[in-house]
Amino acid sequence: MDKNTKMFTFGILVLVSLVFAILPLIIGYAVGPFGSFVFALVAVIFAILAFSVKYYDYLVLSFVHMKKGTAVVSSDDPFYMAPNGNAVVVRGETLVYASAFVRIPIYESASEMQPEDKFEFASLFAKVATISKTPMKLSVQLYIINKDDYIRKITDKLNQVQEVYNQLSNQPGTPADKTERINGEVTMWHNLYDSVNKTRSQTLAAYAMVSAVGGTEEEAINIAVIRAEEIAAGISSVLGITASVAREEEILVMLEPDHMIPSRTVDEMMQYKSSEQTTV
Repeated sequence: MDKNTKMFTFGILVLVSLVFAILPLIIGYAVGPFGSFVFALVAVIFAILAFSVKYYDYLVLSFVHMKKGTAVVSSDDPFYMAPNGNAVVVRGETLVYASAFVRIPIYESASEMQPEDKFEFASLFAKVATISKTPMKLSVQLYIINKDDYIRKITDKLNQVQEVYNQLSNQPGTPADKTERINGEVTMWHNLYDSVNKTRSQTLAAYAMVSAVGGTEEEAINIAVIRAEEIAAGISSVLGITASVAREEEILVMLEPDHMIPSRTVDEMMQYKSSEQTTV
């Protein structure tokens, strides 16, 4: 709800509340004590609604738009991707906000470091936090690797080899060694498929996020990307790595649950566990 609509609604509700509060004073003799009490109660209700709309409009709107037990707070997307895919954009009432992300590749786990190496690594990250005068967010995130394409290729190959094996098994006179070789391939692809689905493959992503505000979408995006490039250059220099501005899918992994936990990968894992329990 925009500011003008909010104030207009607030004024109408206050006016209605005042009308119901004054009416008993004018026609109290006609409605009696009980009627006066009802008018006063209605006035209080409208007064509460008026101040709720003014200060808690986001809660009031959620109840107004409630459908079948689902409260629709807003139908607008929380953000959208910039045309070049190098930032996410949020449009306010008068200004536009853009955020760009910097990928920070980490090639060594802290669990594999010696104590002095851990101290040095922590010191370097402390320097990273001071490379920019612009406020930025440094974060690490654990997410599931998207194995969709890999699983699909294994499944296609398994079905293909299984079909060949079935055809050879139904053909009389097929050499036994050829059938055994194809059967071995079927077993190999089955084992590979099972091993891929047995464990959940995860990876750790470190990134920096920087935001900017502008009067137009292009201005906000340009400022955010320039700041991200400066931060990437500073991180690369301090840590001795190649940090880069994240784009499209890399950004969504940091923001969207569907990309953090790929649905098809999870579905394959659930099917595997279900079939495993059925077999047992």
